[in-house]
Amino acid sequence: MTGGTRTGGTATGGTANPSVEVFRAACAALDEAASKGPLDAAVRWCPGMDVAETLRHLGVVHRVVRRWILDGHRPVRTPSMPRGTDVREWFTTGWEPLLGTLATLDPSAETSTWCPFDSTGAFWHRRMIHETTVHAVDVLDAVGWSWPVSPEVADDGIDEALRLWLGVVLGADVGGAGQLVRVATGRRHWTVGLNERTVEVSHLPVSPDAVVSGAPGPLYLWLWGRADDHAVTVEGDRDAAALLRTTLARAMRH
Repeated sequence: MTGGTRTGGTATGGTANPSVEVFRAACAALDEAASKGPLDAAVRWCPGMDVAETLRHLGVVHRVVRRWILDGHRPVRTPSMPRGTDVREWFTTGWEPLLGTLATLDPSAETSTWCPFDSTGAFWHRRMIHETTVHAVDVLDAVGWSWPVSPEVADDGIDEALRLWLGVVLGADVGGAGQLVRVATGRRHWTVGLNERTVEVSHLPVSPDAVVSGAPGPLYLWLWGRADDHAVTVEGDRDAAALLRTTLARAMRH
């Protein structure tokens, strides 16, 4: 590949589960980009991050998640990349074992997670798709390529951003005043209520203060802080829409 858009390959090695294949394809794209692009290329959506630091971060996350799944509890220690290790090797030797673990993890199986409303293997399938997809977008953009996000992955990632990051990770640190924002892809929609200490997420057809809409891929990237406002259409109270975006950004820094 010389540039342009990177597309995923076909499933191999028994990764028939669609979510596992999305993970595998994103990791393979990261491997390829890291082998051909500069490791010190800046990630424009994450100030202070470059390709090497993104790969190091993912190498840590993938190792932690694999141990969490295998041990049935959160690891006591967080691994760190040994001094002198090639960051590309660190990344690859982290994701490949996790791929095998995810491929054998039944999505319906009882599994230890950090989500209070989902203690099944499906949580880790979903979480690793979006953790890795978002950083594939980062790294491929940094080296001058692009990573396409399918409508199915985008819709699921929008749901995760709103329900898990706003609804769980942010906790009571919301700071809203009851603003209602509708998020709509044309395929699905969510109504998000930003209250002082709580977040509501539903599909109810209540009248919102603002509607943020767009195709699934661009809207996903906007909510995850990987696209500018021109990627979406905002109708109604622009301040309410901006609050949704900044509150999500705060949740994702936790």
